[in-house]
Amino acid sequence: MLGKPDATAEDVEAALSSGVLTGEQIVALKAAEQSFALEMERVYVGDTQNARQQTVELARAESPLAWGSAIVSTLIVAGYFFCIYRLFIVQIDMPPNVFQLLNVMFGALSLAFGQVCNYWLGSSAGSKRASDSIRKIAEQTSR
Repeated sequence: MLGKPDATAEDVEAALSSGVLTGEQIVALKAAEQSFALEMERVYVGDTQNARQQTVELARAESPLAWGSAIVSTLIVAGYFFCIYRLFIVQIDMPPNVFQLLNVMFGALSLAFGQVCNYWLGSSAGSKRASDSIRKIAEQTSR
């Protein structure tokens, strides 16, 4: 990196903070950055595939653990709609501390609900990242 194969992190930091980089050094930094981003995408895609594949393998083995993600997902969805029902549909007076607790639960369950949908249905962001990763890999191997 930066023309020194054995450069330390301090060397790289000093070169970057000096603001004086040659064109070759800038190209090397960009290449390292792209390589790192590509590797992170591979890890992300692999992690998502591993989570779904693990569920499939547990189901094939008829393991009771195969029901874990389905049960947790069901509890999250039920809790989410319960909070909606109690906060927005049923108009009853409740103590302020109960109302605050329901609001906090609703916020946490809203995030978890999105993750459940992404797990079972896939996410467009994840699909885009996977497509981008595949395109980058194809471009690098064709060079």
